[in-house]
Amino acid sequence: MWTSIGFAVFLFAVCGGLLAWQFRCGRATRGHNLDEYTSDFLRRQRRRRTHASVLIGAVGLAVLGALWVKKPLHAAAYWGCVTAVVLWMGLLATADMVSSRIYYRQVYNRQLAEQAALRAELDRLRRHKGNGRPEKSPKGTSEPRET
Repeated sequence: MWTSIGFAVFLFAVCGGLLAWQFRCGRATRGHNLDEYTSDFLRRQRRRRTHASVLIGAVGLAVLGALWVKKPLHAAAYWGCVTAVVLWMGLLATADMVSSRIYYRQVYNRQLAEQAALRAELDRLRRHKGNGRPEKSPKGTSEPRET
């Protein structure tokens, strides 16, 4: 009995800590001017994580409620429902992982494209020194000198 109560209290503490963390993260990003794609991603992420945090608290409540379920058939149905909630939390965690991976892969690809564009601009500027005229090539070659 005491272990069930202790575990329930632990789950409530985890739920409260995660909710406070999500609230703090949400408040920290509100003041920034984020593009629509990023703000939509962060909003959906907060919603998934808040939902999962609340479900952790619900499982804690269910652990406490199990102390009053005495009949085996009722206990089987009760724990079946708790298992369904835990599986739902796993699906939310998986969705969060996949969504984060997709989002950050797209951010990485955009940064690579921007880096390539900047590198091309830098190479173009290095080839053309002073007033946009190409650098004089050394005697005997038709290629501009590389610096």
